[in-house]
Amino acid sequence: MYVSVIVHEESGESRISGGIQMHKLDTANDAAKLLGFAKLFFGEENADVAMTLVEQVLTRAVESAATSPIPPGAERTLTLFRDAHVVLEKKELLRPKKMSRAAWRDATANPSTGLQAIPAAQRETIILVKCIGFSYNEAAKIRNGPRGTVRSQINRASHVLAKEFGLVQTA
Repeated sequence: MYVSVIVHEESGESRISGGIQMHKLDTANDAAKLLGFAKLFFGEENADVAMTLVEQVLTRAVESAATSPIPPGAERTLTLFRDAHVVLEKKELLRPKKMSRAAWRDATANPSTGLQAIPAAQRETIILVKCIGFSYNEAAKIRNGPRGTVRSQINRASHVLAKEFGLVQTA
């Protein structure tokens, strides 16, 4: 099945088509949330990589819609973010065609400043809860783990950020 996903960066508006039949998803709000998440996760300077993640997740949603219905509302949003988590965790993110291999390695490596100084799992969790606004329970569903792990990751990430921005004295 051929699937095409186009997401407009400014509006978060998405147009999705697949094969002969056009699939309509109410994804403008979800695409905007996913794009915001991806830009925070990879850094603003890696907007191409962020867009690739959004397009890849929406493409997966369309492909899975062929075999099972896409859940409505908040459950759909959780499903899309769960798919984003799987892509990141399994390192399945595709390199944008216009990006060199060297630039790709730099964009997906863990830089050591600001939000990027936080390990990927903790960074993903703190963005989901503190920036996107998911509850601890929703973030646990997305990350496919217990609520306590979400709380722990947020706590650890908060300490890293506090040290990074000089809000805590280090001994």
